[in-house]
Amino acid sequence: AIAGAISIVSYFNLDYVLPYANQKVATIKRKIEGKKPISASAQKLWFIGKGRYLINFLSYDRNDQALVQVQIFEFHPTEFRLTRRVYANRARWNGQLMSSQALTLTSKAASVAA
Repeated sequence: AIAGAISIVSYFNLDYVLPYANQKVATIKRKIEGKKPISASAQKLWFIGKGRYLINFLSYDRNDQALVQVQIFEFHPTEFRLTRRVYANRARWNGQLMSSQALTLTSKAASVAA
């Protein structure tokens, strides 16, 4: 019974309390740094790119005109499997995505002999 109660409290703490607290900390940190706070509705956005791409980013910084914590997922054209993931902490859009530092992870299908 005690273990069940602890599990329930832990679940609500992880799913409800911590995300709210982290958002508040980020807002206060941005105020201390002299930046405008990011609204909660403009966070963790997903877009369907042209062709086989999904684009995800945490927020958009209007002052720098940059996306924050950008991920681009590229899928195989005929099979629904991830072939490449590109991550950048910050990126700008000038007709194409520009980042000074980006991490690219590729996935190749392993062939299994039967």
